[in-house]
Amino acid sequence: MIFIDGRQASQGWNSPPKGTDVSECKRKSCQKNNDMITASKDGAYAAAIVSGMNMETAICTHAEANAIANLEYMGNSTRNAKEVLLATSVVPCSECAKLIVSIGVTHVITFGDYDSPYTKMYFKNAKIKLEILDRKKYEKEELKRLI
Repeated sequence: MIFIDGRQASQGWNSPPKGTDVSECKRKSCQKNNDMITASKDGAYAAAIVSGMNMETAICTHAEANAIANLEYMGNSTRNAKEVLLATSVVPCSECAKLIVSIGVTHVITFGDYDSPYTKMYFKNAKIKLEILDRKKYEKEELKRLI
């Protein structure tokens, strides 16, 4: 989700881009999906399939990229914002990180780390605050607050 100056402005999820046939994923026309299926049957290829790599062969778009696209589609802008917060489940991949930097995100909150040294370098260079929260601790604190 993307928040502009404290207001939710967009959300995204892992899915094919708007307007594409979702059933294509099930028809095995997604090369990345085919590679992963092959790897699961033949361990020799497992090392070649790395999470976050070869994304150009995937039909699916990451949640962060979809949230950024939806931001524009919904007519929202980060241009004059004081704070742009992106909340996501794990540290974004390096390709999504470039988009995040480009739209002027100032703060990223996530619940899980993802081994992406380029992402962390891009965020550091752009002075984006990256906050990785402990999901269990956060859920307990939130539960206490709600009770």
